[in-house]
Amino acid sequence: WVMGDQGVQLVDIESLEERLSGDVAPDLVEEYYRFGGLLLSEVQTAASQIDGRLVTALGLAVGLLVSLLFGTTLERFAVARIWVNLAAAFALLGMALAVYGSMARMWRLPSEKDWFKENLQDANLLKKYHIISLLAAHQQHVKLADLKGNCLRWAQACIVIGALLVAVALYIATFS
Repeated sequence: WVMGDQGVQLVDIESLEERLSGDVAPDLVEEYYRFGGLLLSEVQTAASQIDGRLVTALGLAVGLLVSLLFGTTLERFAVARIWVNLAAAFALLGMALAVYGSMARMWRLPSEKDWFKENLQDANLLKKYHIISLLAAHQQHVKLADLKGNCLRWAQACIVIGALLVAVALYIATFS
């Protein structure tokens, strides 16, 4: 969802760490550092937007479920009862997916131990270490954002299917 059709494709941290342990131009290290901070900020923004949409999907699913369970008289819709029940099931599934996607999770962030890495007195080596720390945080954020995005996609699909089933139930109840 977040990553498109390619899926989540991550860089191997150990190979990058090995590459950075060698002689790397300081301006390249600076660019890796700058871009790493930018990517981490971007994925945090994307995850925050997905969270907002998950809450909206949750509200829609709960509204659909409540209206189906408490707003319809099943005696009146006796012929369409199966469609109403299916719609309620999809609304419930959409609600569950939205709740699961929006659940609080521990996000990996660079820590003070990363910031003040012991045994690294050279500024260039410390910056290289910070790049690895940013990359590890970014990768974990991408995985969580991808999970949240997939939950959102499926929750929205369930809500749409539920709404279509409600339309079928109303059509059947009206013309039977």
